[in-house]
Amino acid sequence: FTHISSSTVEVQLGVLSALKLTIGTGACAVFQAGTLSLVVLSQPGQTLPERALEQIAGQMAQSKH
Repeated sequence: FTHISSSTVEVQLGVLSALKLTIGTGACAVFQAGTLSLVVLSQPGQTLPERALEQIAGQMAQSKH
């Protein structure tokens, strides 16, 4: 995540906060949540609730852990 994030900054796309992949019939999402990362995998053929996951990652980033 750190390597890809530095690349997005280098090409002036901004700071990476989430990475979403479709792999075969499944999906994977990685959200940066402060010093933590939230990684979620879907069941084959299912979609991820991206907005809800973004909210959870935001709450994780704000919490004191």
